[in-house]
Amino acid sequence: MWGNLAGMYNLLGQPARERAAYLQGVRRAEAQLAVNPRNADVHATVAVYYAELGRRADARRAADRAATLDPPVDAEIALAGVYQTLGDTAAARRWLRQALSEGYPRDLVESDPSLAPLLGGAGSRAAP
Repeated sequence: MWGNLAGMYNLLGQPARERAAYLQGVRRAEAQLAVNPRNADVHATVAVYYAELGRRADARRAADRAATLDPPVDAEIALAGVYQTLGDTAAARRWLRQALSEGYPRDLVESDPSLAPLLGGAGSRAAP
C-alpha cells in the first residue's frame, strides 16, 4: 500500500511526500518483521522501499534476507527488480527465471520497463 502511495506521489511530482510514504512503509514493514522475522514477502517489500529511497546497503540486506526464506513468486519478482536496481543483473535474472518457472506471466515482465531488459530486451522472447 505504501509503495503504491509513494508511486502516485512520484507521478504527481511530489518527491517529499513520495519519500515520506516509503519511510512510513519501511516503519510499518519493520514492525511486521518484529513479529514475524521469517516473512520473505515483507523482507522483499522493505528491499523495494529501501531501493527506491536510495539506501542501497539496506536494500541489499533486506533482499538477501528475503532470498534465504523461500519467497513467493510476487516477492521473487520484487527481488528481481531490487537486484536490477542494485546493478546485480545476474541475481536479477536468476530471480526472474525462478518467478517465470513458477508461472509468473511473461507478458507482465515484457510490459514492465524495469524488468523487460532482463529478458534480453523489451519484448524479447529469449529466455532470461
